[in-house]
Amino acid sequence: MSKFFGKMLPFFVLAAALVGCGTGSEKPKVPDIFREQLMRFLETSGELNAATGQGLNIGQMKEKLARVKSSFELIDATWPADFAPDARLGLKSAIEGWDLASILWQGRIDDLDPPTEPNVNQWMRYKAYYDSHPECRFKIEVHSFPPEYKGRRYVSAGDQNVSLLLSSAAGDANKAKSQLLAALSAN
Repeated sequence: MSKFFGKMLPFFVLAAALVGCGTGSEKPKVPDIFREQLMRFLETSGELNAATGQGLNIGQMKEKLARVKSSFELIDATWPADFAPDARLGLKSAIEGWDLASILWQGRIDDLDPPTEPNVNQWMRYKAYYDSHPECRFKIEVHSFPPEYKGRRYVSAGDQNVSLLLSSAAGDANKAKSQLLAALSAN
């Protein structure tokens, strides 16, 4: 019997090592601190998302957006490389949409020139967002005046465009939230 154990001992050691070490195909666990910060971010961004759907003033919008941005900076800096990359991009896109809506809204209040090509008042950011969001067809018009803008395209600062940007951002945020919750539950 000792001869049997002598021959089988290397197999038992190998089996124990494989079971103890795993197969290497498991996903690394998301750190608890990241998970905690992510849940706080989802709560903060959810508040902004809900408030934009129910109505808020520009001051409230900017205050909530500032909290969302600062919360995201923290989780973005510690985001595990292989954890829900599409959700991460979705959150960045949602924040960009909320930010562009806020800028457009504030510009309207302050009576600033609208975002105009080639890059007056962040035209390129609006154009990039427009190009990456086919469902968000905010109104781009062509200036007939003043002379320095004649013939150039611009983003109208009307309520319709602010609403479209907020709606598109909400869609990105909701999709990313679903992806994140699924990834967290699998982790």
